[in-house]
Amino acid sequence: GNVWEWMADCYTDSYVNASADGRPVVKDDCTERVYRGGGWSVEKRGRRAANRGKYAANAGYAQLGIRVVRELP
Repeated sequence: GNVWEWMADCYTDSYVNASADGRPVVKDDCTERVYRGGGWSVEKRGRRAANRGKYAANAGYAQLGIRVVRELP
């Protein structure tokens, strides 16, 4: 994509308590959420799915977006 992708996960420094089945790690007191990928202004080596960072959970930036999925029967 051309924007960083917001994740449902609350940010943690490591994957120690990550779920094995890929479900998001959510908490009631989550103040920072994970973003992945790379935005349009990021240099080439920074545009990969493994890139991971954090922003305030209530933040909004021009380079942050969501991925829309539609499951078909």
